[in-house]
Amino acid sequence: MELVRPISKMPSLLCRVSFKKRLQETGAIESLREGRPDRFPLQVVQDVVNDLLRTWKIEGELQKIDRILGDEISQFKNQLNIHEVAIIACCQVMSYDRVREQLILIRPSNEPPELTQPKVKAWIQCIFQCERAKDSLFTKVERAAIIQLLHAVLPARSEKFPNVWKLLRAIGDDRVQELFPMAFVQKALLYSDYWDRLRDELETLQRSRRWLEAF
Repeated sequence: MELVRPISKMPSLLCRVSFKKRLQETGAIESLREGRPDRFPLQVVQDVVNDLLRTWKIEGELQKIDRILGDEISQFKNQLNIHEVAIIACCQVMSYDRVREQLILIRPSNEPPELTQPKVKAWIQCIFQCERAKDSLFTKVERAAIIQLLHAVLPARSEKFPNVWKLLRAIGDDRVQELFPMAFVQKALLYSDYWDRLRDELETLQRSRRWLEAF
């Protein structure tokens, strides 16, 4: 006969609804949708998770936290933006392996219809916010690649066009291939407006004879 765990130790359906509702109320989804990482309410979404862990009385139990928060995150599968927000909210208290697993799992595939501009932007922002929340999740070269890709796919992030050489050097490093396979990066840039912006920037530099600024 299968033993039933005490309900006090398990997140209830009400808690699940509360988790989703509270994330929706933070404004984090709108921040990702609009491509404004500077407005992302990181501390607010982290507080949502911390409050729930205290309610569930599982603070400090890493294996249990990984399992339960992994289940909570899975409820948002194929729900753009809130899935990414849930990972960002949880990453500070989950293990290195589980967070990396989640980030790779939601990375858009290299082909349409899976690869779209909104998905690329949401995923890059998710990586960026996870780095803000817990920088030990990434190596130094991965962090450099995150910043360069963020500049490349989010024009609102910076008025200045990203340094082409820094972008190529960051994404071309073999040590970033687990998170940023070259095939994905190439398609991601194709599905953003990066190449249109690059062409406009090069034309501007050509007219002003400031070629070195491109590099």
